[in-house]
Amino acid sequence: MAETRQDYFKRYMKCYRENLRSSNFIRDMDKCMNGGVNKSGLSTFTSYKELETYLKDQYATRVRCYDGMLKDVVVDIMPAQNEFSVSPSGSGAYISSDRYSNTNVQELGVDEADTVKTDGRFFYLQAGQMIHIVAVTEPMQTAASIDLREYGYVNELYLYKNVLVALYNSYTPFEKPNTDENYGWHQNNVGVAFYDISKPATPNLIKVVEVEGYLVSSRRIGNKLHIVQQFLPAMPPMRYFYNAGVKNKAAVINYNKESVKGLTIEDLIPYYRLVYPKSENGQILPLVEPRQFYKPVDEDGGGEIGTVTTFDLDQLSGSLESVAMVATASSIYTSAKALFVLSDRWNDEEAVDSLSRQQTELYKFDLTGDTVKAVASGRVNGTILNQFSLGEYEDVLRVATTTNVWANNQNEIFNNIYCLRANGASLDVIGKIEKLAFGERIYSARFIGKRGFLVTFVNVDPLFTLDLSDPAAPQVIGELKVPGYSDYIHPFGENHLITIGKDAVFDGINTWVQGLQLSIFDVTRFGNPQLSHKLIIGGRGTQSEANYNHKAFTFWAEHNLLALPIDLYEVPDGPSPNTYGKYVLSGVYVYRVSVEYGFEELGILPIYDTGNNQGSYAPWTRGIFIDDHVYSVTPAIIHSAIIEDIKETIEELGLPISQGEEVIPLRD
Repeated sequence: MAETRQDYFKRYMKCYRENLRSSNFIRDMDKCMNGGVNKSGLSTFTSYKELETYLKDQYATRVRCYDGMLKDVVVDIMPAQNEFSVSPSGSGAYISSDRYSNTNVQELGVDEADTVKTDGRFFYLQAGQMIHIVAVTEPMQTAASIDLREYGYVNELYLYKNVLVALYNSYTPFEKPNTDENYGWHQNNVGVAFYDISKPATPNLIKVVEVEGYLVSSRRIGNKLHIVQQFLPAMPPMRYFYNAGVKNKAAVINYNKESVKGLTIEDLIPYYRLVYPKSENGQILPLVEPRQFYKPVDEDGGGEIGTVTTFDLDQLSGSLESVAMVATASSIYTSAKALFVLSDRWNDEEAVDSLSRQQTELYKFDLTGDTVKAVASGRVNGTILNQFSLGEYEDVLRVATTTNVWANNQNEIFNNIYCLRANGASLDVIGKIEKLAFGERIYSARFIGKRGFLVTFVNVDPLFTLDLSDPAAPQVIGELKVPGYSDYIHPFGENHLITIGKDAVFDGINTWVQGLQLSIFDVTRFGNPQLSHKLIIGGRGTQSEANYNHKAFTFWAEHNLLALPIDLYEVPDGPSPNTYGKYVLSGVYVYRVSVEYGFEELGILPIYDTGNNQGSYAPWTRGIFIDDHVYSVTPAIIHSAIIEDIKETIEELGLPISQGEEVIPLRD
């Protein structure tokens, strides 16, 4: 199809903005318009020198007006949940088997790292600087322990065939060539250790690689492991704000240009090193070649670098592959076909009362080919809550955002739904709903096939049902208001949802969060959702790791079994709703879930030593089902029981506590 005059003009203006500050404007404009463009349509760099010049310019000129900041809104963004399953019909189901449950994931076929993995025969779990391999036998026993103190602190794990992957935080700095100054700054590096566990009792180290930057998140699809990192170089003193006025801005930029003059390309880009097997000279290498560095759509992309590094788990002897985007990688979402890197953005050109003042940049990477490629980018107004704020279906990405704007001398909150489709190198918004639930913020979201679900909250919890069958015209179909709110939405069959959140009481002036709340919603009549069942556990202060981490929500769909770690606080009758309860116990609560009867409690497994089960805190806990048993797994101790007779069959196995995993007291 021939390019229209309008499309040509848009492409010309894009190139103009990208190269306005270039020292060789004519050459770079010609390159942008007529060549030097990656096949995806997104521009890359031809040399390290070009990349160095670009990054220095970005750091020097990315400054903001201090006066404009005074009315900018500080957004309360919940932590990304690192940083997930959908059935073939897109209904969203827990990836598991008839024999055992597995990590709770967002999309079918897209595995996510977790603190414990199982193959139904062994547990592989992280504990500080150790990995324990525990045989699921009667009685349980520790088969082996892997010591990673030489490398760093274990973060999360993957299990693929006979390969165990450990992602760890490394604190050993890179000694880069041609650079001596670190300006007092050193960031953590991400290590990836691969073990052969074909004989679990004698794990064999295969390979260890470390990459500069901190871990944003990761995903495994088949034999490909994708790790997303953010790299921020050590910088000399810089100025990031100026007082209103062109002269003031120019002075700040000139100061910054002088500061970055001495930086080299080695300072500005991430490197990697092979830690094991040790190479002959311990060589470190650039992580990404210039032609795999993608420029941001706007000239103001910043100098930070987000990278996607891919390992082939079937060919670990091969080299890694990486691509990079000049952008701040704040979170990711991954479907079976694409990985989306998200970056928060302030749009200073817009007024403080504009919905587009706060924005989210989206970069789409295609995962279907032999190599990862950046294919498109786009932008929506507002910021996301977490990975569940996004979902891709039939090549359309749906995004739920919250926007804070300064209007009428106060902060005003809006929520938005956007549908985007790739159009060449652009992710275009093809449909949207804006200014939904004024004054409330999103607490949870889920996109399942052609339907979407959204929970917002101030005094009550409105559950919105969204018809996304026509992405060009998304619609709010139904709304149900109930007390409290939902932190996480989990599909239950085709027409029901299980949610976990908190109960809440409104006293006419303030809203007070109460105990843990489990709910089942019936969405059979999509325009008229109903609350089928609700269970309140404990009083104010009661909480679960699953409130903020979906991986702690274990639902074994094949048997309708649910396991949740819960810290129970109880409040005596009578006190006002703002009274905190007194700590009672911590345990993994096990339920049988049904549409007819709701949540049937089967028992509670301890989290700590049964002789000291009170007043302690575990850094993480998972409930796992294997055959007819349920397990409470922590870095320090594992409890097991027969599902149908939990109280009378509890057994425990203590594990060596490694450095950094001490059990510490809870508050009274």
